[in-house]
Amino acid sequence: MLVRILIVDDNPDDLHAARLILQSKGWEVLTARSGAEALDLAHRHQPDVVLLDMSLPGMSGYEVCTCLRANRRFRTVPIVALVEPEEPCARALAFQAGADTVITKPLSAQALTERLKAFLVPVSIGHN
Repeated sequence: MLVRILIVDDNPDDLHAARLILQSKGWEVLTARSGAEALDLAHRHQPDVVLLDMSLPGMSGYEVCTCLRANRRFRTVPIVALVEPEEPCARALAFQAGADTVITKPLSAQALTERLKAFLVPVSIGHN
């Protein structure tokens, strides 16, 4: 079963690192560098999971998360919020916006894949 993950991050280095981690697990990866691009890709490709940087310029990750949760198609799609450790309120705000879990940057390959696998088990069962 092909798992599709949408990564949204305006930092090209972080985006590239996350893409490499996820592709090494055999998952299909879509990438967006802005909130508007993320929403467009989500509507066109229906991801199984969204990995979302909360500190996007322009349309923030919080706004993207809220928009996704407002749409029936995405209400059950797991959203993993990426936050900076120096932003003390980011965690609470991510959950308020509708994120399912939060991971602090910089990303740990092991922590990221373990967290995603926990969300993907139900997806794998549902596609059989």
